[in-house]
Amino acid sequence: MPDFDVAAWEAVCTAVASRTGDGWNAALFNTGESINTFIPFGTEPDDYILIAADGSQIMPDRHKSVQYAAIQVACTRIRYGHSSETKSSTDAVDLDHSKPLVIMGEDELIDPQSGDYLTPGQINTERDLREIEFLADQCEQHSAAGQRLIAVADGSLVPFSLLSQSFVRNRPREADAQLARVVQSLSRIQRCGALVAGYIDRPNSNALTRSCALAGVPPSSLSDETLLQAAIRQTEHDISRIADRNILQQWLPGLHRTALFEPTWLINSSAYLGQYGHTMRSCYMNISQDKARRQIVRLELPTWCSEPPVVGVITAVLERHARMGGGYPLCLKAAHEAAIITREDESEVDLIIERSFVAQGILPTPSAKQEAKDRR
Repeated sequence: MPDFDVAAWEAVCTAVASRTGDGWNAALFNTGESINTFIPFGTEPDDYILIAADGSQIMPDRHKSVQYAAIQVACTRIRYGHSSETKSSTDAVDLDHSKPLVIMGEDELIDPQSGDYLTPGQINTERDLREIEFLADQCEQHSAAGQRLIAVADGSLVPFSLLSQSFVRNRPREADAQLARVVQSLSRIQRCGALVAGYIDRPNSNALTRSCALAGVPPSSLSDETLLQAAIRQTEHDISRIADRNILQQWLPGLHRTALFEPTWLINSSAYLGQYGHTMRSCYMNISQDKARRQIVRLELPTWCSEPPVVGVITAVLERHARMGGGYPLCLKAAHEAAIITREDESEVDLIIERSFVAQGILPTPSAKQEAKDRR
C-alpha cells in the first residue's frame, strides 16, 4: 500500500504497548529494518564451536513414598574447522558427559510465598534457568579455544514465567530472582564473545499479527480513551486464534527471515532486561527450501547479537542443522537425547532415595493407590 503511513502506525503500536494495564504483547519494529523486508540467511563461518543445551525433569508424584523433583541439563558441542570432511560429518557431535542432575527434596518443593507445593510450571522455570546457566558454563569453558562460539537454547532465552506481566508485577521478589539469573548468564556469555540465540520450533506467538492488526487504528484515537479501548477490543477479536506462522506460511520465502522486532513484554523494557543491555529481539525464519511446505520458526536473541551480519551467521548455522536433523536442528536433538531422564533413570533415583531412608531406619511407603498398581 503506497499510501500507508508507517510512522503513524508505529506511533499507535508504541502507544498501545506502553499502556501498562493492557499487557499488549506485540512487536515493535524499531530496530532499523523495515517490516516488509524479507532478508536471506547469511553465510556459515569456517571455524566455530556450536554449543546447544536442553533439559528434562521428573515431576513430583504424590503417590510415591517420597515426593521429589529432578532436573537434568546437558549439551552438545560441535567443532568446525577448515576440513570439508569435518564440516559435513555428523560424527563431529560431542556429548557432554557431565550432565548436572539436581534433586529437589520435599522442603525445596514448597513455595516460600504461598506455602503450597511448587506447580509444574515453577519446576519447568527452574529447568529453563538451569539450561541457560549451563550454556554460560559451557561458553566460559570453551572461550579460550580461539574459535567463534555460537550457543543455542531450545526455546526462548527468557523463562516463560517472566513473559507474564502479571507475574512480574504481582510476584516481584520471585521475578527479580529469576531475572538476576538470566541477566548473569547472558552477561557471562557476552563476556566470552559468544553469540547466543533461542530457537523456537512451531511458534504460537501472535506478536507480529497483533501489531499489524493495529494498522487501521487512526492516530487521533490515541487521545480518546473510549475510541482506543474499542480499537483494542476489536483488534483482539480480529486476531483470535491467528498465530504469526499462519500468516507467514503464505508469504515468507524459503531461507529468508523477517525483519527484526522487539517483543513488548514488560520484562523486555528498560526497567528490566533493557537496564542490563540484554533487550531481546526476535524474527521469524523459513528454514524450508520446499516452496510448497514452508517451515516457520522463531529466533530470539539479545540486542548485542542483533547486527544483520551476526543474525546472518546464526540463521545460516541453524538452517543447516535443521536440514541435517530432518526439520529440527541436529544439535538440539542431540542435546535433548543427552538430557532426557528415562523411566529407568527415574526408577534408579527412586531406589536410591528409598535405600537412604531405610539406612536411617525409616520405612518409606507409597500411597495405597500406588501399591495397588504395583501389585497388578
